[in-house]
Amino acid sequence: MDQDNTISDVIKKITDDLVWQRFYYNQYTKLFMYKDLRNQLLSDTALRFFKDLQRFFWHQMIMGISRLTDRYQQGNFRNLSIQILPILGNENNWDFIDELSNRVNETIALSMPVINMRKKHVAHRDFDSAMDDTVTLGSLELSQIDSSLTSLCDVMNFTRSNLDFPFQIWELKTPHGVDSLIYHLKIAHMRIEESKSSIEAKRQLDLELRSSKYYEA
Repeated sequence: MDQDNTISDVIKKITDDLVWQRFYYNQYTKLFMYKDLRNQLLSDTALRFFKDLQRFFWHQMIMGISRLTDRYQQGNFRNLSIQILPILGNENNWDFIDELSNRVNETIALSMPVINMRKKHVAHRDFDSAMDDTVTLGSLELSQIDSSLTSLCDVMNFTRSNLDFPFQIWELKTPHGVDSLIYHLKIAHMRIEESKSSIEAKRQLDLELRSSKYYEA
């Protein structure tokens, strides 16, 4: 490794990447796996848009896990992934290298359904898979995404604890995520439902909208 690419820099970068992948997973489950009534709310708001958004999130999770489990060296290029950890361990004589290597290998094996989906459906358009209507993105289960992410988190916390890094909490809290969107959608639909009761109520809602600073948005 280059002189300025210290172990702590590598650990921090992988940790940051994994925090964001957990965040995308949590946003996905809050949006699309919460309850039927929430799915109905999204459908009544913009069915086509939220179907596309669901697919984009799905792609992001598949790509994120695949990147985190990529081979360290591919041709003349190097990747930042958990596969760099055993290399660092050998270079620095970590006394936990055997256990770390086993955990990394187990995580990669566990993530193979996700990795294969990335190769055949997301990063590339595999001919045989494309022509087989039974193989779709939906062939991958959310539980497999969850298992891969959980295993990745375990590998990183195992490494961090053995290097005396603080234990990492993988939940990223933000006030501007899905919860905020759902709150405003509920308010909007409540007002729309109220306006259906009479023509006058509908006119009043339209008038308020035209007076809003967001009317031209």
